[in-house]
Amino acid sequence: MRPSQRRRPPDRAQQIVRAASTLFAAHGFAQVSMADIAAAVGVTPSSLYRHFPNKHALLRATVGASVRAVGRVDRTSDLNAAIAAGAVDAASDRFAAVLWQREARNLNTADRAELGTELVSAAAGLATLVKARRPEVSDADATLLAWAILAVFGSTAMHRATLPRNIFANQLEAAAFAVVDVELGATTATLECAPDEPPLSTREMLLAQAIRLFGERGFTAVSTADIGRAAGTSGPNIYKHFPSKADILAAIATRAGEYRRRGVAEALAGVADPTDRLARLLHAHITFAVKQRDLMRVLTSELHQLPDPQRKGARQAQRDYLKLWAQTLVDARSDLTPAQARIVVPAALAIADDAARTGQIASRIDLPDRLTEICWAVLNSGG
Repeated sequence: MRPSQRRRPPDRAQQIVRAASTLFAAHGFAQVSMADIAAAVGVTPSSLYRHFPNKHALLRATVGASVRAVGRVDRTSDLNAAIAAGAVDAASDRFAAVLWQREARNLNTADRAELGTELVSAAAGLATLVKARRPEVSDADATLLAWAILAVFGSTAMHRATLPRNIFANQLEAAAFAVVDVELGATTATLECAPDEPPLSTREMLLAQAIRLFGERGFTAVSTADIGRAAGTSGPNIYKHFPSKADILAAIATRAGEYRRRGVAEALAGVADPTDRLARLLHAHITFAVKQRDLMRVLTSELHQLPDPQRKGARQAQRDYLKLWAQTLVDARSDLTPAQARIVVPAALAIADDAARTGQIASRIDLPDRLTEICWAVLNSGG
């Protein structure tokens, strides 16, 4: 009798992609090895190489899968069906957005451009569906609303809160429809000239250039020499202020926390009415997202690169911030449970965060006003 042979599962490649997605989202591409992924799947590293020749090929597959998941939203002529499908996908796979936002910069230029084109195409398809439902809105506003809907679905990567999957999806669906139906005001904003600022100290210049470079390229792709050249200094002068690149990132995290705490304190000082507190908190967040775009990029995408103690502190600060928001929302809305608030709040904040760094819409001079209207509608959705 012929001994039985163990057969390779037909979906082994998909299993590897799912495991890699989870690990890349949790720890970052640079911190995950092929051996880590093999262990998560329960196979030997050599088994991985039968499917993917190297880790970059696997990253291409995982990021590509996340972009294709976004693209499914516009593959129907019915907006209701598109939003329902997007909400179910988002409740089932919480890593799609973070893989594109944070890890796509580790791809080669051609792959990144190809996937970026797919993502923009998906947003354009969704904008077409929005425009069909609301022909009175401008093309630019339809595009803004489409990206806001995608941000709602991507917000699940921002937090660990959960609900039963069908309720979770329903909450996301309600938030997305709140975006679709929001009434947008007329553009009245004008470009403001930034006031002249005093010359920065060497330390502040180094921080400013690090924030810009980390936001544009990612932490791992930037060296201390790059930062020094951008700041007009080099070697010894850098190390007088920061012993290592990780210390620069830690200082940026501290700076972001200071900005945020100051904004919250100023927004809530002397304000007792729950609805007013919510509105002022939203204004503070949108102001931070729009005026500190580079810092927001780093805060969103690079803090997993911090050394362990600082990383834990940064994550705890983010959890505390979301907790404050959720409690403020519950205080303002008696019809919403704390569990629902923990889903709604990240959906609203993700819209502001993503808009500030999305090229198609970040340059709108009326962006703060439009974000206020859209985020407010999401905060009042569901229930």
